[in-house]
Amino acid sequence: MLALLFTIGTERFGLDASEIVEVAPYVEFLPDSQPHDFVAGEFSYRGAPTAVIDLGLLTGQAPCPPLLSTRIILVRRASPKYPDRIIGLLAEKVTETVTITPAQLNTTDQHIDEAAFKTPLTLDGYGTVQLLHLDRLLPTMVLDLVLNI
Repeated sequence: MLALLFTIGTERFGLDASEIVEVAPYVEFLPDSQPHDFVAGEFSYRGAPTAVIDLGLLTGQAPCPPLLSTRIILVRRASPKYPDRIIGLLAEKVTETVTITPAQLNTTDQHIDEAAFKTPLTLDGYGTVQLLHLDRLLPTMVLDLVLNI
């Protein structure tokens, strides 16, 4: 699996590249029409209003700072009310991809909570990388709130 690496706070994460539509640079956002604590704002992606979720705020960390390495990871998500929409995920240090083999997945050493949005993944030369599960991180309730723009 090819994974895009990024950070949320001090933790490193990987997201399966097959879930990513595009990675966009940080831009100034319009205020969210229906403000939520974890929404950074909205921007126009290919002519369509697109909500951007700040992964730092969503996970109880500090907001993502507007740095050169802070990017918008665009993913396609669906809910019963909104069958096919793109949303942005704001993350820090979005700078590289890595190939992860099934043998590198390490889920036997630690208890994995099925409701958790992350699982232990692998160790590399810089520490632990955890796999982010978008379906758990963005349940239908959150998607319906964010996609209603």
